[in-house]
Amino acid sequence: MPQFRTLIFLSRHEGTSLSQVAEHVGLTLPSMSSIIDGLVARRLATRETHPNDRRRMALALTTRGQATLRSALGATETYLRDVFATLPSAERAIVVQSMRTLRPAFSQGRVGTAGMGVAR
Repeated sequence: MPQFRTLIFLSRHEGTSLSQVAEHVGLTLPSMSSIIDGLVARRLATRETHPNDRRRMALALTTRGQATLRSALGATETYLRDVFATLPSAERAIVVQSMRTLRPAFSQGRVGTAGMGVAR
């Protein structure tokens, strides 16, 4: 899950720093550094010297990383669709209403502590 969240964050914040990704995902810098090392080794992300600050690294998804993320999002959508299809219609209505209630919290960017998606 941390790798998935990292890919999503990188897709939305090209050129971001390691500390920004770590804060968003809720991991320590050493843990996030290990995840980024793995993504770079698998050619899903790049790590380059920031153009305005040589002490900082800029992170971004590669074309392969973007394709991997699209595939993962598609698989997740299919899985959730299948799960929700098994629910009785009354229970699906409850889930839909709950998601409508939560949408403003997620769209305002109030998600993030310790990688748990806790509203601040």
